[in-house]
Amino acid sequence: MRPKNRFLGLFFIIPLLTHALWAGNVGTRGPAVLELETGVRAIGMGGAYTGVSDDASALYWNPAGLQQTKQQEVQLMRTESFVGQTENRVAYTRPTWRAGERKTWGLSVHHLALPDFDVVEENESVGSVRPQEFAVGLSHSRPLFGVFCGMSLKWVKTEMFEESGQTVAADFGILGTHPEGWGWGMALANVGPSMKLGSDKIGLPTTVRGGLSKRLPLGSGEWVAAGDVDYTVEGDPSGRAGLEYNLPVGRDWRVALRSGVRTTEEGRFSFGGGVGRGPLDLNYAFTAFGDLGSTSRMDFTLRFGGELAPEVRRRELIKMAKDATAKGDLPKARQAVEELKTLSPRSKMS
Repeated sequence: MRPKNRFLGLFFIIPLLTHALWAGNVGTRGPAVLELETGVRAIGMGGAYTGVSDDASALYWNPAGLQQTKQQEVQLMRTESFVGQTENRVAYTRPTWRAGERKTWGLSVHHLALPDFDVVEENESVGSVRPQEFAVGLSHSRPLFGVFCGMSLKWVKTEMFEESGQTVAADFGILGTHPEGWGWGMALANVGPSMKLGSDKIGLPTTVRGGLSKRLPLGSGEWVAAGDVDYTVEGDPSGRAGLEYNLPVGRDWRVALRSGVRTTEEGRFSFGGGVGRGPLDLNYAFTAFGDLGSTSRMDFTLRFGGELAPEVRRRELIKMAKDATAKGDLPKARQAVEELKTLSPRSKMS
């Protein structure tokens, strides 16, 4: 078996091992902060994002997608739900160039809290409590065997009244792209030991995701269609589908419209949009939860620092070599290829 096939095979074997190692007899799964979806663009597309993952929200959906970000990014999100729950998240990504390759790092901080409430024992108040959870993650992605690969390590903490617990978790992802606009991705999220909270043992919500995407240029705009299937260790498989239409407006502005649908009962329908100018993006998503109500989310993304000069030059050399070959100018094509080998020895002509 070739190395590439052996590597991809792990993503079919790992979920089975994960279920055997961590499912056990744990009756409760959490922490909830690991299950809450992030990235308003992805949420507006119904969570069909594993094969798209091209911004800072890749830290949640598929860490391999960090390789598709072009600049440094900071993404801020705040949500207040229908039950008074508040959610805050900060994500940061940074592309680097080392040893002739593009490699990307990411950092995320996620905080979830419920409203304060009084704890009463024998008809007497013994104090108030504010349940909250934290997740801090460090991610890394790089090219490997012709695809992008990524990994995240997360420290997770839960605080309850007079009780707290903590654990660690890991995410793994791969993502591939095709020049004709196709993308595919697979991710394994929240792998790790159970958390002990008082006398309870809380297992992690380990999830396997797989998705496809297709970019379709249309006039001056572009459609993005995506579909996902995911499976948690204690649930049934679920499907997701999403659409996005991006349109530049004038010289600096851009707008986007999104919609998504899921096979699950909760949060089945969603829609949203976004507006951007230069390095700034503001996104909105609305999700309907049936009898439970609905949730509106907004996030803000800032890109800065410019693209990596070696990465820009790499794209120029690949285009130069292809154009020269098509015109029959083989000396110029060889010159471009030789410079490309010096700049990026493992670079592929794609």
